[in-house]
Amino acid sequence: MRLSIDEYNTYDEETRNLLHHVEIYLNDERQPAGVIVADEEGGYIIRYARDDTGNLKIIRGDDCYETERVDGAVKIVDRRTLPGYQLPLPLAAEA
Repeated sequence: MRLSIDEYNTYDEETRNLLHHVEIYLNDERQPAGVIVADEEGGYIIRYARDDTGNLKIIRGDDCYETERVDGAVKIVDRRTLPGYQLPLPLAAEA
């Protein structure tokens, strides 16, 4: 499977919904938020790069962040299939 945030609008409703419930693993290590592309067959992810303190690396100004491609064993997991996972409660309707 290959998922890309950049292709969100091209996916069917089921796949768009899946994107809200995935965990991405690279070499069995769960990746923090910031994965842009995850490709199980290709064996790589593209993610926002972080510095030694865990902050996003800024290329220019406040809104352009460095990305990096990292190769390895990629696993895309649908959290809804994990034992004990509960869907978040819907937000209360505004009055």
